[in-house]
Amino acid sequence: MKRKLLFWIVLISAILFSTLLCTAAEVSTPPAGVIQQRQSVVASRIKKRFGSFGETFVQNVKLDKSIFALKEQRGFDYLFTPEFKEKGIRFIEDHQSVFDYVETTFKIPRTAITAAPAIEWWYEPRTVWPVGSTLFSLAVLSRSPTKRAWAEKELFIFLDLAARNPLTKENPNGWDPLTMPGSWEGAFGLFQFIASSYKFDSMRWDGTACVAWTALPFPDPFNPDDVICSVANYLHRAGWGTSEASHRKAVLAYNHWPSYVNAFLDYQAFLENKPRLRYRPRSTFQRAAIK
Repeated sequence: MKRKLLFWIVLISAILFSTLLCTAAEVSTPPAGVIQQRQSVVASRIKKRFGSFGETFVQNVKLDKSIFALKEQRGFDYLFTPEFKEKGIRFIEDHQSVFDYVETTFKIPRTAITAAPAIEWWYEPRTVWPVGSTLFSLAVLSRSPTKRAWAEKELFIFLDLAARNPLTKENPNGWDPLTMPGSWEGAFGLFQFIASSYKFDSMRWDGTACVAWTALPFPDPFNPDDVICSVANYLHRAGWGTSEASHRKAVLAYNHWPSYVNAFLDYQAFLENKPRLRYRPRSTFQRAAIK
């Protein structure tokens, strides 16, 4: 008994110590000289790759250190309320045609697809950050070389998409990399795709079918019909099949946190008036520390 108690004391102490270290890493950014050097290198690569478009971006983008001090905590209890059930039902009713198509083509239930915007976008209060500045900040300020490399890769994909689909009077659904709203990790849209996932998995609803794209018009990450096509394609490619295990695998491909997967699948069951067996009420989400 004493050994078990000692084990748990040591384990809890280690977790608390690790949390403190992660918090320190979040709020601590590199020295000013290092930041200036990294910023210069990343800016130079952007201008070389994107020309005048890159020049404009570099001149106007701002480093945002606040994302490193951010603590975002939320549970998923809000999903399982009459309000959110009604919201999901209305969403399905308002987009019957595209849901009919994706259920037949991709074999993904409309209730599962509806869980995506419900869990990723509908909750309030919601804070957003400009995607371009967030990825630029991560590419420059992150202490982890792996994180910086990932952020720069995603930033270049995002800028390439924005350069091909600029926001203009003639193209009101185009992208402005300095103002497009996103998350603290640079994800955007109703399903919170990162740029690489958007590039490879998004699809556009043309009125009769979900279509792949190589040119304008791009799928609109904030258009529900395009998002329904994109979520269906993503889950299909991630292995959604007929078994519970395949459903978990597909959602885990998007988010590796078990409580997220449980809430996603339970909201699907909630819309179908089936028992909810997975999600623990009052389970709290806290984002991983940015290093």
